[in-house]
Amino acid sequence: MVDKWPLTASCYKLDFAIGQGNFGLVWKAHCFDVNSPRHMQDVAIKIISLDRFDSKRHSMEDMRKEINILSKCNHANVLKYYVSFLNQKELWLVMPLIDGGSLH
Repeated sequence: MVDKWPLTASCYKLDFAIGQGNFGLVWKAHCFDVNSPRHMQDVAIKIISLDRFDSKRHSMEDMRKEINILSKCNHANVLKYYVSFLNQKELWLVMPLIDGGSLH
């Protein structure tokens, strides 16, 4: 497991889109551990385009609240949140990859 989650997009390799979240597209990705470049961990990354953010449907405050709640949650039934960072005009939210398919 990665000890310290990187805060730059170059440390993540997007694989393919796996779903649509409240605010953006969710990708399966690989995180390269900065302490051990040979070690990779699969993650899910929700990428939110700040240019295309629909402020008529959601407010930036709603998005901030979601991130804040995720960062404080520590429960077996709630998806853990690792880190978030800005990449140009996108907000990246890095989370564990739950590789079991859609709930639908």
